[in-house]
Amino acid sequence: FVDVARAIHSGSLSLWNPYQWGGFPNAGHFITEAFYPINWILCLIFYDSSTTLVSYSIVHWNLFVHACIYFVGMFALIRRMKCSRINALFVSFCNVISYSFIYYSFYSTWVVYSTGVAWLPLLILLAIMMFEEEGVARIKNGLLLALVFAMEAMLSVSVMLVFSAAIFAVLFLIYTWKRDKLTVISNIKISFGVAVLAILFAMPALL
Repeated sequence: FVDVARAIHSGSLSLWNPYQWGGFPNAGHFITEAFYPINWILCLIFYDSSTTLVSYSIVHWNLFVHACIYFVGMFALIRRMKCSRINALFVSFCNVISYSFIYYSFYSTWVVYSTGVAWLPLLILLAIMMFEEEGVARIKNGLLLALVFAMEAMLSVSVMLVFSAAIFAVLFLIYTWKRDKLTVISNIKISFGVAVLAILFAMPALL
């Protein structure tokens, strides 16, 4: 926080932050990333005007919010596989329990990865839907996918962002390999569009 205060006082914030994996820009730390929109809401809720500090309760609510994001994404992804609601609920619940266990067991070093992992089921779901749909639905899912990528970027974890991009690359190859020329061109165009939009959505952090 002292380093961030000095940077703000000097009128600039370095794009390379040595305190983060990969040095992606971030003003704050693994829990209160200042460029991550969800934390804007949590910090406002747990802000104590008498001390001008944020309550430590934000840590546990951070887990709860991201566990919910993970659950919704996993449930929707499994339902997309034509599984029953009860199966989707059971698998999603078990996944959230495992997710929470990892968070609490490796809190000191893994908290930021837990928040990053929360977006993976939604990322996979939206990518699959984007490649399988046509027309307006394809564009809509691409727009939402770009937003998810931007969220991961604003978490300031380059490792998670690279991991997410690798998953997307695998899905891209699956839906592009040995397809007709029009499908290949369409997939390349929509994927490039998603990348550009993700960068634009994450521009506040980059700037």
